[in-house]
Amino acid sequence: MYVMVVYDVEAKRTVKFHKFLKKRLTWIQNSIFEGELSDSEFFKVKSTIKKMCKKSESVVIYTLFSSKYIDRYIVGTKEGKELTNVI
Repeated sequence: MYVMVVYDVEAKRTVKFHKFLKKRLTWIQNSIFEGELSDSEFFKVKSTIKKMCKKSESVVIYTLFSSKYIDRYIVGTKEGKELTNVI
């Protein structure tokens, strides 16, 4: 399945989430990751995030059947590089 993860956590804890998610998904933007996961990988990611997350923090996980059904439009640049699919 194709997964998108968006998180809003305390500033000092973003590194912890970033390191965990970067091992499994592609980093898109500051607190956004996406990529393909098997069902077992998805279960592991979901349960680990649940353990990591404090009550004052939030994580949104979107699941899609395939990345081919996503239209992504990006406005702007990232680290001085032009991005694909720019409006």
